[in-house]
Amino acid sequence: SKVFNVKAVKSLIFKLFVPNFGFFFLAVLSLFCICLHYFFSYTIFLLLHSLMSLIHTAKLLRVKPVYVLRQLIRACGVFPEMATNRYFRLYSGSVESQFFIGLVPFRCCSGYVKLPPEKFAPKKQGDGGKDLPTEAKKLQLNSAEELYAEIRDKNFNAVGSVLSKKAKVISAAFEERHNAKTVGEIKQFVSQLPHMQAARGSLANHTSIAELIKDVTTSEDFFDKLTVEQEFMSGIDTDKVNSYIEDCIAQKHPLIKVLRLVCLQSVCNNGLKQKVLDYYKREILQTYGYEHILTLHNLEKAGLLKPQTGGRNNYPTIRKTLRLWMDDVNEQNPTDISYVYSGYAPLSVRLAQLLSRPGWRSIEEVLRILPGPHFEERQPLPTGLQKKRQPGENRVTLIFFLGGVTFAEIAALRFLSQLEDGGTEYVIATTKLINGASWIESLMEKPF
Repeated sequence: SKVFNVKAVKSLIFKLFVPNFGFFFLAVLSLFCICLHYFFSYTIFLLLHSLMSLIHTAKLLRVKPVYVLRQLIRACGVFPEMATNRYFRLYSGSVESQFFIGLVPFRCCSGYVKLPPEKFAPKKQGDGGKDLPTEAKKLQLNSAEELYAEIRDKNFNAVGSVLSKKAKVISAAFEERHNAKTVGEIKQFVSQLPHMQAARGSLANHTSIAELIKDVTTSEDFFDKLTVEQEFMSGIDTDKVNSYIEDCIAQKHPLIKVLRLVCLQSVCNNGLKQKVLDYYKREILQTYGYEHILTLHNLEKAGLLKPQTGGRNNYPTIRKTLRLWMDDVNEQNPTDISYVYSGYAPLSVRLAQLLSRPGWRSIEEVLRILPGPHFEERQPLPTGLQKKRQPGENRVTLIFFLGGVTFAEIAALRFLSQLEDGGTEYVIATTKLINGASWIESLMEKPF
C-alpha cells in the first residue's frame, strides 16, 4: 500500500509538472522581467531627477555665478552660541530637534513646532478655565507663511509693533464688508475671505507665541542673565568669580545655562584665572554630579573653558577693531547687524561684511590673532567662461560654516543681503543648525 502511494504521488507530479514545465518557466521568467523592469525604471527616474536638478543648479549658477567661496570654522566665532537669542526666531524644519527662544523650550517634531496648549485655548465667558486642552499645539512655521517671513528675523522688541500694524490691517479688511453694496463687491469680498481668515489665524498664533516669549524676557532672572552676558562681552568683571553664576549653581539652575555663562566668561577673558576656574569646576561637580568631569574635559578640549596662560587678552582688540559691540542699536529699524543680539555683532558675519567691502587686507593684524589659520586663494576662470557683471547685479558669496551656524548669523546675513548699497547676495551652507544649548549639549557626557 505504501509503495503504491509513493508511486502514485510520483506519477501525479510527473504528469502535472513535465507537460507544463515550459509554462512554469515562462511564468517565473515573466515575473523576474517585471521586477527588473520596475527596478530599472525607478533607477532611471532617480537618475533623470538628479540630472534635472543639476541642470537647474547649473542654470542658476550661470545666471548668478558664485564669485566668492568663504569657509568658516565654528571656532572662529563662538560668542553667538554662548549669548542669549533676543530676536524673534522659530525654526521648524529640522526633525526631532529642540530649539530655544529665550529660555522657553519648543519641541520640534516632524516639521511641526509643539507649543504649550493653554495659550491657544479659545476664551469663552463663564468657562472659568475649565476643560483646558492638554495636547500640545502643533504649528508649522516656514517662509511660506507671510507673517512669519516678515517677523522671523526681527528683534523681539520690534515684533510687537509689527503685530499691532498687522492687526489693524486685518481689522480694516474685515470692515470692508460693510462697504460692499453691489453683487460684484460682495463676491470680491467673499473671494478674499479665506485669505483674510488665514491671516487672522496666523496673527492669533504669533500673538500667543509672543506672549509666551514676553513672559520669559520680562522676568527678573532673564534680565539678570542678559546683563551678565553684556558685561562679559563688554569686558567688564571677566577676571573674577561672577556672583550671578554662583547663585545659578547654588539654586541648581539648568547645567547648560551655567556652562554657557562660564564658557562665555572664559572666551571673553582669554581664559580664566586658575583659582577662578578651579572654583567653578568644584562647585559644578559638587552640585550637578562628578560624572560631569567628562563634560568639563570636553569643554577644555574644545577651547571653550581654559586657564589663563599669561598671554595677552586679544578680545578687546578684536571687539574694538571689528566693531563687535555697538552701544546705540536701533532695534525697530536696524542699520547694523548688531541688532540680532541687541548690541553684539556676530564675529563671523562681520568678517563676511568686511570681506565684501573693503576686503580683509584692512584687518590683517586682527586676522592673525583670531582662532585658526586664514588664507585667500584666487582661481581665475578661463577666458571662455568669464562673464561680465551687469550693472546693478549683486555679487554672490557662498559661505560655508563648518561645525554649524546659528539663527542669529543667518538673520544677520539676510540683513546684509537686503541692504541697498550692499552689492552682495549671500548663500549659506552649513553642516548643522545650532544654538548655544544644542552646542553645549553635544559636548556633554552622559555616562549614566
